[in-house]
Amino acid sequence: MIAITRLDGSTLVVNADLIETIEHHGDTVLTLVSGNRFVVREDVTELTDAVLQFRASVLAAADALSMPAVVDYAAAPRSVSAPEPAKVIPMASMRRGGVTD
Repeated sequence: MIAITRLDGSTLVVNADLIETIEHHGDTVLTLVSGNRFVVREDVTELTDAVLQFRASVLAAADALSMPAVVDYAAAPRSVSAPEPAKVIPMASMRRGGVTD
């Protein structure tokens, strides 16, 4: 979010991600993607600098978040003992006539 100043001196905070264009025709005109237009006191350079600072602050905040540790499974210690053998339970086979072994 960036703060802008309208010509009447009132301050407005705008979502920098919604700015479509910044034009200068004697006055600076800020147009949002919604079509809303604001005539502001700041010049084009001040507004673009404010947007760049806002975006840089978002990236810095994201970088500062703690990320979960990456596990290196290739370097992880392996179990020394052999795995327990699988237990096999024999099942009776079916033959003609319903006779089982």
